[in-house]
Amino acid sequence: MKMISLNSNIKKSLLLSGRFNRSGIILVASLWVVIILVIIAVGLSHKTSVDLAFGKFVFAKSQAAYAARAGISYALREIRDNKSDGNPADVDTHYACGVNLKDGQSIEQKWKDIPLENGSHFTIVYKEQTDHGIKKYLGLADEERKININAIMPQDVGILKFLLTLQGVGEEDAHIAAASIIDWKDPDEEITDGSYGAETEFYKSQGSGYVAKNAPFDSVGELRLVRGVTPEIFDKLKDLVTVFPKEGRFQINANTASPVVIKAVVSSVVGPATNTDEAEVLSLMDKIIELRNGEDGVLHTADDRPIDEKDLPLNAKEKTLFYYLMQYHAPKSRFFRITSEGVAGTRQVKSRITAVVNQEDFSTVYWFQD
Repeated sequence: MKMISLNSNIKKSLLLSGRFNRSGIILVASLWVVIILVIIAVGLSHKTSVDLAFGKFVFAKSQAAYAARAGISYALREIRDNKSDGNPADVDTHYACGVNLKDGQSIEQKWKDIPLENGSHFTIVYKEQTDHGIKKYLGLADEERKININAIMPQDVGILKFLLTLQGVGEEDAHIAAASIIDWKDPDEEITDGSYGAETEFYKSQGSGYVAKNAPFDSVGELRLVRGVTPEIFDKLKDLVTVFPKEGRFQINANTASPVVIKAVVSSVVGPATNTDEAEVLSLMDKIIELRNGEDGVLHTADDRPIDEKDLPLNAKEKTLFYYLMQYHAPKSRFFRITSEGVAGTRQVKSRITAVVNQEDFSTVYWFQD
């Protein structure tokens, strides 16, 4: 009887233990299900949050792009109104380029943080290489402040060469790049400066898969295809040269051109033929820069002045170089680069558009959106 009773108790214990084990397993499984559901819910919530943030960013980016486009339209209208108001600017300066400022109007009022109805705004700016690195200025930048590689002729190869040597490029490398740039765009197969240039035969011999274009450059980036224009040389040239206009004689606006551009032009004729040397170049440059900067001695301020011989105390040798520069001088520019930076509301999302326009017919000859 005791044996039977013991066996009965054991069976009951086992049954109870099995029930508890099953309940525990169900409880643990339920907990895991809850944990997994929580993880999924958190994941979905995070994804929704990310999607919402991304959607807001895309919307703000679109607003910024429209603000940048509004800036281009605004600048075009200012150029058009300036030309048709009966009192257009006779000359361009670094401070007032392409558009006159109204009486009492500052350059910040004209070009900085121009508001739009939706809370966005735009600013018209440009960047320029200075002795202290790249600097950002307000306003328009004329293309005539740069060396037009479509207008350079074989007899002007020295200008391109000095544009490079003045920036630390070796004379041999500079000569090859300069002559080859001219050969790329001229209509013939005659090599410029003997072995320095490059026509179709050279590119075929290099297995490059292309030939000399023998037509005007369509973009500054096209320089990368030219013999001798290494990535390092391209970086030194890209902000100092232009391809506009594609036809016409070589001209620069000495009122707005950077010192290295002016120096490259006048340095190209230094020597026995003009009885000048580097000292005259440096002294002429100092006088030009001092005049252009105005009384405060600071570039891009309201008292910037255009170049005028009567305001420059030049000696005979400096005059020789100055007259050479003046034969290329175009005091009133035709092509203007508009860079509009649009900002969307308070989110500070930005978009940038750069356009080059022809002031004569208001056509857009270049457009790039970041």
